[in-house]
Amino acid sequence: MRAGVGAAAGRPTAPTRLQADKQQHIGSLDGLRAAAIGLVLLYHLTPGHDSNRGLRALPFKIADLGWTGVDLFFVLSGFLITSKLIAARDDEHRFRDFYKRRALRVFPLYYAALAVALLIVPFGHIPPLRAQLSFWLYYANFVQVPMAIELNVGHFWSLAIEEQFYLVWPAVIFLTRERTARRVCIAIVLLALISRCLLVANGSSWLATFAWTPCRADGLAIGSLLALTNVRVRTAIVALVVTTPILAWVAWTGAAPYVFLPDGPFALRAFFPAAVAIFFGALLVIALEVPAVSRALSGRFFSAIARWSYGMYVFHYLLNPLWAYLFPPARLSSSPNVAAALYFLITSTLSTILAAASYRGFESYFLRRR
Repeated sequence: MRAGVGAAAGRPTAPTRLQADKQQHIGSLDGLRAAAIGLVLLYHLTPGHDSNRGLRALPFKIADLGWTGVDLFFVLSGFLITSKLIAARDDEHRFRDFYKRRALRVFPLYYAALAVALLIVPFGHIPPLRAQLSFWLYYANFVQVPMAIELNVGHFWSLAIEEQFYLVWPAVIFLTRERTARRVCIAIVLLALISRCLLVANGSSWLATFAWTPCRADGLAIGSLLALTNVRVRTAIVALVVTTPILAWVAWTGAAPYVFLPDGPFALRAFFPAAVAIFFGALLVIALEVPAVSRALSGRFFSAIARWSYGMYVFHYLLNPLWAYLFPPARLSSSPNVAAALYFLITSTLSTILAAASYRGFESYFLRRR
């Protein structure tokens, strides 16, 4: 967000907290990143839960909406990456430096996980190359190739969307004016909405509206727009007032699973993802601009979870078949919700430990070379 111009004195106004922190670590975003991975873990690691039990099942109603954690990641990523690109606009090697840093942050763990899942664990029964290729080349979100493998890689669709977006986004920021970049952001948001409307109207499969980049890029675009625009807190509050009841209604009524189902209501499938992206964009503004909220989201616990969140995302679902084998929910408790809660506590803890170890012993080696 950019500072305005003082009307009376004609001098630039004092920069907002968001502007001042653009090139620094922003502690309040750690809390949002922790919330994002928490939502995703709830979604994938609470098997067999029953969310139709009123307030007693509130955590599981939230779990039904856990897939929105990916949209929060998109908004955060769009904001942070665009802020860094803006700061580097005048650097001589800006393209090279961006892609080098991006590759060293994302590729090592991603490709190591793919190698384990597709080449090492299924030794002797390695899937054919044509089935693997979409994962190795980051277009798995556009295809649905069945593979008989022991570990899950289906959640890598969201990483494919990010890499596709960032393949072209630096050129938009580096080679155009900020006004043009803002217009591109708005165009992407509208394109996502129109794409969902057309695909839902044509009866397209769930994969299209759930995972195709044109349908899910609005979160990235909204995050990017916030890095380019001075959005006031009161505007964010209005957005929250409008979108929060929508999210609450979908969670409470159990409508969340129908967002990406072919027989889901048109309005839900076409418009709800936009409401989710706007909600998280508004939350981002509040987290950055309201000091009390910023302090609450900047604790050490959130900082640690944020640091490990990439590894947690990679490991939690990748190893879910192993978790289910070691800790079958039916043996944890005869109550579905108690079993789901215990399964979540065990598997999320193990995923966090693995992610922390990966960050310290593997990812940090590459991060030091950025």
